[in-house]
Amino acid sequence: MLYAEAQIGHYKSRRHIDIRWDDDNTRPQCNDCNQSMAGAHGAERMREVEALYRSRLVDEIGLESVERIEAIADKPVKELGKYERLATEARARWRKSNG
Repeated sequence: MLYAEAQIGHYKSRRHIDIRWDDDNTRPQCNDCNQSMAGAHGAERMREVEALYRSRLVDEIGLESVERIEAIADKPVKELGKYERLATEARARWRKSNG
């Protein structure tokens, strides 16, 4: 993969403002990997992709850093900041109205 063609891939969704640009949560990925991982078809495939990504991320940055990212990403929406909560609610309304 050429560096100029790389995209930023996120371990945990970029909807979490606190970790969107966190160096531990982002890694360079080719377009195909970034798109296919984000759009993994079916719940089982998504779990497989996330488990593989997590395993490699633990090897690279350590379990403590991975668990820090997961703790932020696993917060219920009501515990998130005002901006992030509003953005999450707006996305949900958009998805509902656009099927």
